[in-house]
Amino acid sequence: MPDDFELLRQYVERGSSEAFGELVERHSGMVHGAALRVVRDESRAEEITQAVFIILARKAASLRRRTILAGWLYRTARFVALEALRAERRRQQHLNTFAQLNDSSPTASVWDQIAPLLEEAMNRLGAADRDAIVLRFLEQKSFAGVASAIGTSEAAAKMRIGRALEKLRNAFARRGVAVPAMALLAALSAHSATAAPAGLSATVVTSALAQDAAVSSSLITLVKGGLKIMAWNKMKSSVVAGAIVLLAAGGAVVVPQQASRSASARAMSVAGFEPMAGEWQGTYELRGDGLPTATRQTAVLTIRTTEQGRSCEIDMRLTDSAGQPIQSYRFTHTLDGAGRRIVTVDDPQVARVTGEGVVTESINDPARGEWVAAFRGPHSNQGGVTECRWVRRGDELIITRRDQTTSPQGAGNLYSDLKLRRSAAAKATP
Repeated sequence: MPDDFELLRQYVERGSSEAFGELVERHSGMVHGAALRVVRDESRAEEITQAVFIILARKAASLRRRTILAGWLYRTARFVALEALRAERRRQQHLNTFAQLNDSSPTASVWDQIAPLLEEAMNRLGAADRDAIVLRFLEQKSFAGVASAIGTSEAAAKMRIGRALEKLRNAFARRGVAVPAMALLAALSAHSATAAPAGLSATVVTSALAQDAAVSSSLITLVKGGLKIMAWNKMKSSVVAGAIVLLAAGGAVVVPQQASRSASARAMSVAGFEPMAGEWQGTYELRGDGLPTATRQTAVLTIRTTEQGRSCEIDMRLTDSAGQPIQSYRFTHTLDGAGRRIVTVDDPQVARVTGEGVVTESINDPARGEWVAAFRGPHSNQGGVTECRWVRRGDELIITRRDQTTSPQGAGNLYSDLKLRRSAAAKATP
C-alpha cells in the first residue's frame, strides 16, 4: 500500500484524482473530528474539512518528504477552524460564545470534561508530540504504524506517546480537570477518532479538485482565511529565526535602553521580554464605550519567554469567584531584529491585532527596578488601532491596552487593564 507521500507525489506529478481521493479517505475522519471539536457545528465542520483538503491540493507541491501529513492536516484544520470562529465572533460582536465549553460537571464522564480542552492542550504540544498523538489516537494507528510514520523504533514511539499523554494530563490539571493516566488513555482511545459523515469524502474530493468558480463563496472565504493564517505563522517563524541570527552576531540579549519619553526622540527599541516572565495573579478590568459598567474578574497569567527573550507567550486565565476557570486567552509577541517593532498574534477570540506594531516607549532602569515597553499597531482589518503598555516595577506588573475601533456609526474605545503581582512561588527577575 503506497504511503501518504507516494500518493501525494502521484497527485502532484500526474494529477491523479484517485491518489488524492485515497488521501481524503484516509484522513477526512480525523480532519472532520478536529474541526468539529473546535466549532461544535456539524455543517460548519464539514465545510472546514472541505477547505482543508482544498488547501492540501494547493500546497501539495510544497510539502517535503519528511512531512507527517496527518499532523500537517490536523494543524491546518485547527487554523481554518479557529479562523472560522474568529470571523463568526466578529459578526456576532461578542467574545464569550464558547465560554460555557469550559464548564464541567463533577459527574460528567472523562471525555465530557476533557473534550472542550483537548484542542487547546494539543496546540501547546511540540510538533513531534502532537504528531504522535494524532497518529495514535485520532487516526488509530498501531504503535508500529506510528513508529513507521515518524521514522523511529516502536519502543521509542511508545515512549513519545507516553510523554505526550502526560503533558496533556498536566495541561488538563492546570485547567482544573484531574484525569488519571489510564482514564485519559481510555477516553482518547474510545472517543477521539471519528468517522467522516457518509458522502463527505466524495464531496471533499470534488471541492478540492474543482476550479474556484465552482466552489461556494463561503468555502472560498474559509480557504483564504486558512491560507492567510498559515502564511502568518510561517512569517512569524521567519521573524524569530532572524532574531536568533541577529543575536548570535550581536551579543547579549538584555541591553539597557536609555530611558526616553520624548516622542521626538530617535526610534525606540526593546531588548527583550524577560522582565515579564513568570507567574502572575491579580485583577482584570474591562471597560469601554457601549459597556454599561466595567467588569472585573480575577486573572492568572503565565508568561513564557523564548528565543533568548525576544519572544513571549502570554496565557491569561480568568476565573470565577470560586476560583474555577471560565475563559482563557493566549497572546504572542515577537520582536523584530532591531527590537523596534513587535509582531503580535492575538488570541483568535480577540483577533484584532495580527501583525506588526511600532515600539512607542522603552525603559529599562535596573537601579530603580523599572521596566516599561509599549507599542501601537493597526488592527488586522484596518478598522482601528491597538495601544498596549507593560510596566514592571519590583513584583508588580501592570498591563494596559486600548483598542480603538472605527465603523460607520463612529469611533469607539475598549480598555483592558491588568494589575498583577508575582506569585509567591515564582522567582523575581530584575
